[in-house]
Amino acid sequence: MRCLPPTGIIKLLAAFLFTCLLTLPVWASHLDSEGGEPTRKRPLYEFKGDYRGEINELKEKFQSAFGYVLMDLDRGWTSDEIRKLHEAFDLLPDIFHRIPGLKGFYRVNQLQAGKQAMVPGEVFAATFPPLTTIYRQAAKHHLVMVADEQPRIEFYNDLFYLDKKVFQNIVHHEMGHIFDLFHEFPSLQPDWLTLAGFRIHNMPALDAKPGSDFIYTLLNDPDTIRYAPVSDLQHPIHSRENAMEDFANSVAGYIHYPYFRYTNPGRYRFMKEKVFLGKEYFSERPGSYAELIEGDFQKAVDKEDWQGVLDILQEAARTIHPEADQKLMQVLKKALETPRPRDVDHKLVAASCFLQSPDALVLRQEMWADQRIEPETILKFPRCGGMQKKIFQEQLSKTPVMNLYFYLEDKEAWIQFLDPTLLVAQARGFETSYKWRLLLAQGRQWRLAASGQTEYMTDPDGSVRVSLKKSTLRGPDFQFPTERMARIEVWAERKHPKFPKVFSSEVNTIQVVAKPWFDYFGPTPPSTHVVYPPLVGKYVEPVR
Repeated sequence: MRCLPPTGIIKLLAAFLFTCLLTLPVWASHLDSEGGEPTRKRPLYEFKGDYRGEINELKEKFQSAFGYVLMDLDRGWTSDEIRKLHEAFDLLPDIFHRIPGLKGFYRVNQLQAGKQAMVPGEVFAATFPPLTTIYRQAAKHHLVMVADEQPRIEFYNDLFYLDKKVFQNIVHHEMGHIFDLFHEFPSLQPDWLTLAGFRIHNMPALDAKPGSDFIYTLLNDPDTIRYAPVSDLQHPIHSRENAMEDFANSVAGYIHYPYFRYTNPGRYRFMKEKVFLGKEYFSERPGSYAELIEGDFQKAVDKEDWQGVLDILQEAARTIHPEADQKLMQVLKKALETPRPRDVDHKLVAASCFLQSPDALVLRQEMWADQRIEPETILKFPRCGGMQKKIFQEQLSKTPVMNLYFYLEDKEAWIQFLDPTLLVAQARGFETSYKWRLLLAQGRQWRLAASGQTEYMTDPDGSVRVSLKKSTLRGPDFQFPTERMARIEVWAERKHPKFPKVFSSEVNTIQVVAKPWFDYFGPTPPSTHVVYPPLVGKYVEPVR
């Protein structure tokens, strides 16, 4: 067989396709004329009414009620989206309406980080403008620099597919950031930083000299067990990331979480007096948090209110409270001693996924062994599916520690970080150890100088502080090298008492130069000064 040259093949293929296009209409009409199935046209949906007019009317109604314009960017607002947003704003007091300087809200497909779009489902909304935290020697202040951008909230596609309660929670969280912005950032002032448990952590540049400027962050306290309660979509340590997130979560918690005043009484009082100006969403009841939630849970079981059982344990998962966790575990165990329909067993067992005690996992395993539940049904519940064995071993256990910082305190070297997987590991019965390596720059290479590890622990709050001197394998004479370029690598190792396999996370790395002359922490009580651009500054009114 003779092979055609490439150009000959292309010409032959083009001639064949052209012939097919010419004969196709004739062939199709022949089918119809010979009694073949006639071509059916798919009917187009036709909106009965003025769709654009309805959207404009809803936008005007929203602006009239709350004072904000709904603007279209690369995505237009739909009528259902506007109604959902209107319903969420109905829950906010007047102080959140008609904030001078906030023109409105933008509808956007997804967050753009630089030139790259974020992964869908990771960010549902975002508040602008961004901030920069820096200490200026000339000003002798820890400054919060607000970027010169139009204040706004951007709402992204995935937000509008969420359950109504979760949707409203996110909207109110973002409005918490807006309140913060236009009231001189109460989240960064001494009152809030002190009650919330944050301190200023100064971070020198690698080539810093005495008298130079530096950046800083706000560091949580690992010894404080409870920060602001988190939403269903946030990891348990979200409020510890920074004081502004803790503040915004407190705004949402004040509106949505019935136990917020008992788990975080200081935050609740601040919200009531400074933000919501006396407006409350839940009546006060006598008793401690552990007593109240145990009593509510027992009542829900007695009434056979199985959805209430799920809802109460979902609230319990928002905060860390080992005493309450154990009380709820005992009530749940007793409830499962009574034979019930299979669908009820499924709901009760699924509710156990909200408890942080390893006993909850043992309970699920026992119910499976007794053939009272089907694992595939339990794993359909998002909370249970998200912490199942496969997800934990293949994904969560590999998640690196985050917010890794280094500092010198009392002439000793420390690292501090957050572990987003720790609570799930604890709930699955795993113990966690943290390992680190210190590498020093030697020309263009890095030389291992020291390493260490902590004892295995089940620290319940997800915030970890490690003394490099006390945890090093070099012995008590180890001294962290100063004024040298160093790299610190940190990772988590998790093991179960009943299984030999150890699961290691990915490594998180920071590069530092330890400076013994530098003060790594700001004043006590912490204090900051906010610098606004003219676009925003003229509308700012401090909280009273």
